[in-house]
Amino acid sequence: MDRRKKRIRPAKQPEVPGEKNNWWFKRAPGVLEVHFENRDGSRTKVNLSSWLAIGPLCVPLATAFANTQANKQQAGRYSAAGNFKQAALKYFRSQETRFSTPDEVPANFITQIKQNLDKPDPITNKVLSQSTRTNYLKAIVLLVPELIRLDSRWSHIEVPRYAVARTKSSSASKTLDADGMTETLLVAAKDCVRLMKEVWPRLATVRKALSDLKAGKHVPINSPEARVARVLFDNKGNFPAPTNLGRNAGSWSKEYRTYQAYRSLAYPLGGELTPLYLLLLSHTGWNGQVLNCLELGGIQFVEVLGARRIHLQSVKRRGGSRGRPGTSSIIRWAANTSDNSLSVNNIISFLLEWTMLLRDYAAEPLSRDLFLHAVSEGGRNEVSGLRIDSYAGRLDNVPTRITNYIMVYCQSKGSPYCGASALRMGMAELIDKATNGDAVLLKNLLGHRLIDTGQDHYRTVAMLQRSKENMAGAIATHQRWITSQGKVDTRSKPSNRDSTAATPGFTCLDAFHSPIGGQVEGRLCTAYGLCPSCPLAGSDTDEAYAFARALQLKEEYERARGRLGLGIWRCKFQRPYDALLTRWIPNLDSTENRKQALLVTLSALPALE
Repeated sequence: MDRRKKRIRPAKQPEVPGEKNNWWFKRAPGVLEVHFENRDGSRTKVNLSSWLAIGPLCVPLATAFANTQANKQQAGRYSAAGNFKQAALKYFRSQETRFSTPDEVPANFITQIKQNLDKPDPITNKVLSQSTRTNYLKAIVLLVPELIRLDSRWSHIEVPRYAVARTKSSSASKTLDADGMTETLLVAAKDCVRLMKEVWPRLATVRKALSDLKAGKHVPINSPEARVARVLFDNKGNFPAPTNLGRNAGSWSKEYRTYQAYRSLAYPLGGELTPLYLLLLSHTGWNGQVLNCLELGGIQFVEVLGARRIHLQSVKRRGGSRGRPGTSSIIRWAANTSDNSLSVNNIISFLLEWTMLLRDYAAEPLSRDLFLHAVSEGGRNEVSGLRIDSYAGRLDNVPTRITNYIMVYCQSKGSPYCGASALRMGMAELIDKATNGDAVLLKNLLGHRLIDTGQDHYRTVAMLQRSKENMAGAIATHQRWITSQGKVDTRSKPSNRDSTAATPGFTCLDAFHSPIGGQVEGRLCTAYGLCPSCPLAGSDTDEAYAFARALQLKEEYERARGRLGLGIWRCKFQRPYDALLTRWIPNLDSTENRKQALLVTLSALPALE
């Protein structure tokens, strides 16, 4: 047998924990769905109808898929099904004849799939990235052990030794379209302000009118709020499509914009939450899945030391590996409340009130989701009447639905697409700037479990450039410290003090190209004590500090004169000493600077040599 390939024997395969029967198939003509019962009591539906094109082997493959995904997270199941569709399903559909039994499947069919993935696209001539090819191939490779366990006739299948990359490679460097992101967020901010202005003040009136109708009271239909309440009352909480409203609804139902304005007073549709969702993503920097799953129990308004704060807490799902079930961790965010209309506390308060009517009709656990919305009649809504869903995706298996909402929103506004990943990358950029490239803080603030996640996947080209510059600066500073024998040491300087010049109290226009004799071109200047006579020197922007340092340097010059001898001192320090007395000190001397200089605490200057 070829050494580059290995056979997977049935006896070597461990029992897969999918035998717990927490899944079942739903079959109908042209339909194949697998339903999973999750540990929290919720259910996940994965649509495998496209797999029916495989033929008789569809059911064994779907069974193996269900068993291997039994203990995985919802997102992992969707990804695995999608990855299988992109590679393995294409292979089976491309065969001239459908395979009837496992014996008919070529032993090297995984190798054939791998070779197809390695080829460039015939239209774009582009090759898929290594990580993408690996994920597509894993979708079928991970099914092989389970297929063999279920039916030994699959045991002839060969898996290439390096079918799946052993190590995780870093993703390509990313660029951040800051201008496009700003444009999209400004559009979203304007829409949020408009929604709050048009809808928020009228919601209480709608609820009051609906409550009166339920209590049997007479409510005159003389306002938009009363009309909305009447429609909701007559349709058991549903606000039907214009064609289903009936003849007695009034002329307003025939005008689309008027109908939309009326319906928005009842509750939001999924797409209408998009601007609010984008702003919350930009505020928190959260992963999209974390914000989607934010529940009412994770929102708290508290008072800390007299300051009112909002605390958010949600769940980050993490995929399992090597047969281990996926895990989850708690992600937290907090900030002071604000009166700004676009603050987190205002956006969430508006969301809670806008979705209040829906929560009366939504079942658990759906009613706990923050991003609750109604599904418009038609489209993917197969039945008429009130249908409620949320961004947590509890009722369907469309993980890209929110992405589609954002895409449609950006297209309708004529702004660049800006999704959850881009906003999270923008947050990573801000954190990197604020912390000067601190990898640990980036990990903590983004809610990552590993430092490598931020370093591999959340570093833009600008962040990488800053990291290189910081490293180069640290190396150059360390080299200057060694060359000057410790006299030029800027490591302990406060961040607000300039550290370009070799002498404290001064700045330098170009410390790498010093005109002073003996300095090496391209290295930081080490001419400690000679800055007053250098044409590239300037005084520190803090004049009181610069004045105090100038007086301190004058005293050090005078001490060095007796220590070094008059001849050596004149040869080396006469010019900078004269420049200090005739130019620098007179220019900095003022009554205000004298007063402030007395308050400055200075470290001792190194001895002049």
